[in-house]
Amino acid sequence: MDDLAAFAVLHDLGSFTRAAERLCISQPAVTGHVKALEEHYQVTLFRRTARRIELTEEGSRLVAITRTLFALEEEAEALLDANRQLVSGRLEVCLLYTS
Repeated sequence: MDDLAAFAVLHDLGSFTRAAERLCISQPAVTGHVKALEEHYQVTLFRRTARRIELTEEGSRLVAITRTLFALEEEAEALLDANRQLVSGRLEVCLLYTS
């Protein structure tokens, strides 16, 4: 997930340096995360120039998938947090019957 998170933040901010600052990691670490994705899947996700980065077609498709993935992760966390908030335990009820 770290590789995908770095990829998504890099896309959002458009800069390796700003992505590194947001993720509290070094710029070479961001580069390494993206490179790991590219090498693992044998694709190029960004076209890099001296001044900017631009998504490739594969990168554009991956952005859409990561948005869905991270939204589902947030939904799962919310569900689990809500369940943790529920009160649970044992309840004993005693009734006195009089006639």
